[in-house]
Amino acid sequence: MRLRWLFVLLLLTACDGDDESNPGGAGGNAGTSAGGSAGRGGTGGGGTGGSAGRGGGSGNAGSSGAGASGGSAGSGGVDAGGGSAGTGGTGGTGGGGTGGTGGTAGSDAGTAQNFFVYTGSGNGTISIFRMSMPSGALTAAGTADGGNNPSYLAWDPSHRFLFAVNEGNPGRVVAFSINQSTGALTRLNDQPSAGNGPAFVSVDHTGKFALVANYASGDQGTAAVLPIGTDGRLASQVDTESFGQDSLPHQIQTGPDNKYAYVPCKGRDIVAQFSFNATSGALNALTPATVSFPSNTGPRHMAFSPSGRNAYLVGENNSTLTALAVDTATGRLSSLETENSLPSGFSGQNTGADVHVSPDGRFVYSSNRGHNSIAMFSIAADGRITLVGHTPTGGNTPRNFHIDPSGQILLVANQGSNNVVVFRIGSDGKLTNTGNTVSVNSPAFVGVVTQAQ
Repeated sequence: MRLRWLFVLLLLTACDGDDESNPGGAGGNAGTSAGGSAGRGGTGGGGTGGSAGRGGGSGNAGSSGAGASGGSAGSGGVDAGGGSAGTGGTGGTGGGGTGGTGGTAGSDAGTAQNFFVYTGSGNGTISIFRMSMPSGALTAAGTADGGNNPSYLAWDPSHRFLFAVNEGNPGRVVAFSINQSTGALTRLNDQPSAGNGPAFVSVDHTGKFALVANYASGDQGTAAVLPIGTDGRLASQVDTESFGQDSLPHQIQTGPDNKYAYVPCKGRDIVAQFSFNATSGALNALTPATVSFPSNTGPRHMAFSPSGRNAYLVGENNSTLTALAVDTATGRLSSLETENSLPSGFSGQNTGADVHVSPDGRFVYSSNRGHNSIAMFSIAADGRITLVGHTPTGGNTPRNFHIDPSGQILLVANQGSNNVVVFRIGSDGKLTNTGNTVSVNSPAFVGVVTQAQ
């Protein structure tokens, strides 16, 4: 009997561990699951690449079935690193499968950006800074001769060209090319602004036209449209609109759809509204041609919500912010409500200045010169606003401010104290002074231009 069982045992041992072609002894199976592909990093601000899937599980005992390969590493999102390599599969026991090969680590697919900050000053200098993110720290990167009082700057949608008003009599607009790596400016040419004392310049969304508002204190206020060549050079104006003696137009810009243009006139308590021809640059008055506001409002600047369905207007003289509805079919504006931009109980002198909407459309900010603060308002679904609070600007006379395209940083140009101060924008919209500040002679403008490295 013992010899019979020994014979059976020897026979089974000979069959076990046979190669995978022998049906008698099955080879070890590969791990139970192949490594999953890693998740992709998020787009936008740049998510972190996902970790790779694990390699296959251990093979069953038997001949050498191959373990599953580890998962491929995740692709990095914008500014994200690639995912980590997959874990190799564990070999099967008793002559089992070979462990899976670890996945290849993903490469960094992110695209870093340069953040350049430009300021315009009454002394004729455009100062250039490099801004580190996410800290907002500013490092001097040079200067450029901006001409006679470059008090407002703008750039084209491709960020290749920058334009500066020269706020003299008569006024001019100067064109520069932007060095994509260093932010340095090279003067290209200049053209008359078709009026006196230009206070504002913008570029339409095609990048083909510069629009300039000539404040012209004591004279006829005008707005003009200047073509921009493919090389960034300006041509003579193709349209000029006049608003009357001491009308004091302080801004001109197109809405998000680029079909309409608007001109707040501080001296007449109106906003003029036009259709805009993005092919010819022509402005044609809407019906009605203007929207009126209470006496002594002093319409100065307005900013649009990302959707284009609302706009927000600063009253310079009465320190207010007015929420407007925009009829996107006709371009016509209508007032929703007006809120005071000052805290209750403040009795000092103040004038409103600048206004910007956060990129996510949840908040709108306006600057107070005198109270020296940034007023913060929340925006409801219908476009109406609620005052949330005020943040000191870290200086005097905040004539201008700007929100970087990512919505993380707000920079304030304090004209009266010769400094630019950097604030962080929290997820709740509130501002925190980062402690980063630079000295600039009488800054009338500050703006952030991004460039791909």
